[in-house]
Amino acid sequence: MFPEHREARFNLAASLRRAGDWAAALSLYEALDRETPDAAISIGIADCLALAGRDDASAALLRGITVPNDLRTSVVGIATRCGAIDVAIAELSRIAGASEQTAAIVTAQRDAMVHRRSADALVTAAINPDQLGAQSPQLQIALTQAMALPDVLIDSHEVDRLREHFDRGLRQIEDHFDETRLLRCAPRITQVAWSNFPAAITDATTTRCNAGLVIGCIKQLQY
Repeated sequence: MFPEHREARFNLAASLRRAGDWAAALSLYEALDRETPDAAISIGIADCLALAGRDDASAALLRGITVPNDLRTSVVGIATRCGAIDVAIAELSRIAGASEQTAAIVTAQRDAMVHRRSADALVTAAINPDQLGAQSPQLQIALTQAMALPDVLIDSHEVDRLREHFDRGLRQIEDHFDETRLLRCAPRITQVAWSNFPAAITDATTTRCNAGLVIGCIKQLQY
């Protein structure tokens, strides 16, 4: 896709962006774009703009890109993060296969949470939230919506908010899964809950069966 030196600079920009140095990455992407515009470079610029809080600029850029098939999942995530849900839904519809679309939504959910953004608008537009968990492919989306966490929790207030979010998400799943189905899905619920354990910790007096189910699954882990 690029001559050797160009590819090296492109890869460096991507590495800087992943490392959190979006300003340096943006400079490299913009220099590459001035030489020869390319969809992958434009997507990198849009990502950096979103990371910089320039959501409108990121959304405007995304709306003008013809997205290659192999970059659709990335664009769904960036568009979700910057609030361009129309772009996210359009690109999601072009991803072939229900499992691939589910994976793209889950990736966008995790990406949004890491950057302290919300993917609820994407879930609402793509899937009826009241039906989350009603079908097996949607269980992963429902679990991610309930339990995705940022890399670092800032303070106790954020922990409390996440616990409330966790509780609401599990109740939503519980509304659409009877006990037999919940137990059948227990290994997957356990896996996700264990990786997000701080959100699964509830007050000692809590007797809610949804939180109890997850904590019970965790206790059954074999070491």
